[in-house]
Parts: sequence; C-alpha cells; structure tokens
Amino acid sequence: MRSPAPLQAALVAVLSFWLYRSALPLAYFNDDPTGHFAWMEGRSVADFFSGSAAYGYYRPVVFTALRLFETLFGGGAWPHNPVADHTLLVLLHAANTALVWALAWRLAGRRPGRDAFAWVAALVFAALPFSYEAVAYVASLTHPLVTFFVLAALLLYQRGARGQVPGAREERSSWNLAPGPWPLSSSPC
Repeated sequence: MRSPAPLQAALVAVLSFWLYRSALPLAYFNDDPTGHFAWMEGRSVADFFSGSAAYGYYRPVVFTALRLFETLFGGGAWPHNPVADHTLLVLLHAANTALVWALAWRLAGRRPGRDAFAWVAALVFAALPFSYEAVAYVASLTHPLVTFFVLAALLLYQRGARGQVPGAREERSSWNLAPGPWPLSSSPC
C-alpha cells in the first residue's frame, strides 16, 4: 500500500492556500511600485545580476521572477499584475507549508503520532509566517523564496544522510560543493 504522505502534504498546502486566499485581490503596498518596480524599469535581466548599487537591494532572482510575471501576466499601460504577483506569494507559502509538513514527517521517524506532529508543525507554519509581510507583500518575495530553497535543501540533505540517495552514504564524508581544494568535511586534506 502506498504511503498517504504525498496526499497529506498536498492537503496541508491546499489548506495554507485557503488561509491566505484573501491576499489574492490586494493592491500593491508601500514600496512595491515605487521601489522594486521603479528600479526594474528599463533594466534587463542581465542588469539584475550585474549589480544594484543605485537601488541598494541586490535580489536578482526576485527581480527576475517579477520580470517573468510582468511578461506573462502584465498589461500594456501598467505591466504589473497584483493578482498574479500575490498568487505567486500564496503558492510559494503553500509549497513551503507542504515542505514543512514533509520535513517534520521525516524527522519524526517511525514514532507514534508522526502524522499529527507533521500536521501541527505545518499548520503552525501556515498560520504564523515569520513575518506578516511574507505572504501578502510583493516586495517580500525574497522571504518565501529563500524559505523554499532552505526547506528543499534540508529535505534533500536528510534523504542523503539516511542513505535514500544512491551513493550518498559513501560520499557523505567528502562532499565538496565548491570547486577547488577546499574540502567541506572534518577529515584532514
């Protein structure tokens, strides 16, 4: 019989989306139009990665995501679409909630109450994001994106540490993520 874990993770993501559905029709706040969008005008995606000294806020992945949504969902006179941008944030929060559920579920091991532990962890995360701005404020896209990548990395690391990735146990002590002679293990060179 197949594990119900993927279904439960999807269900907690849907619940998280439902919790923040009222953010979808919101207008832009504060520095969305006057900060990010104003700085992005007239700049290419390559410019996002080459520096932002004039703006003082180096977030090339965020600017690229906003440009992609501008291209896909924007209009002629005003290239930005607040519904699409808020949908991105709510979807990211829902995905992060599912990742929290999966991480808590895996960390609980085979203990009794594993599902309940994962649900409590995910629901606390869903209902109480680390910042009220994290879900409804387009300029805070950095936070859900970073959270997504950190949670995904933790899940992948956990799988590798448990030997669920072929060859991971053998290579674990000598992982070297950066090119060059800098080992990331405690063993001497």
